[in-house]
Amino acid sequence: MNGRMNSIVGIDSNVLIYAADSRSEQYLRANKFLTEVANGVRLGVITYQNLTEYFATVTNKKKTSHVLTAERAVEEMEKLLHTDVKLVFPNAGTRRVFLEVLRSKKVTAQKVHDVFLAATFISNGVTKLVTENPKDFKGIKGLEVMDLTEYLDEYVG
Repeated sequence: MNGRMNSIVGIDSNVLIYAADSRSEQYLRANKFLTEVANGVRLGVITYQNLTEYFATVTNKKKTSHVLTAERAVEEMEKLLHTDVKLVFPNAGTRRVFLEVLRSKKVTAQKVHDVFLAATFISNGVTKLVTENPKDFKGIKGLEVMDLTEYLDEYVG
């Protein structure tokens, strides 16, 4: 296995959401990536925040065309948690990183969620993030942000 494949990467919620929607334009890339993480080919981490964002989106008909029932969404989360995907938690360092980024980026409104996710990853030693919305994380010190295509091309599995 390529050493670069062993680089731990944080997973943005949108990757989980796209991997659940076979009608999504991003489905094939997201599903390939998430399957490789789930099977231990790639090292990936998520947070409980990812799971709450996933649930809120996939069960909301205003947010997705492929709505899951609450029961099905919980089943999918349970399946994910029983794979090689690692779960990290906010810790003592998360507060410091979170507040620093809020000040430096002058974040407002819903963007606070992306900042908190980034702070949780950074404070757990995760310095790479895979997302389909790199601009949401642009300029966060200590975090290398890549979209799925870029990540899959650079770190061929």
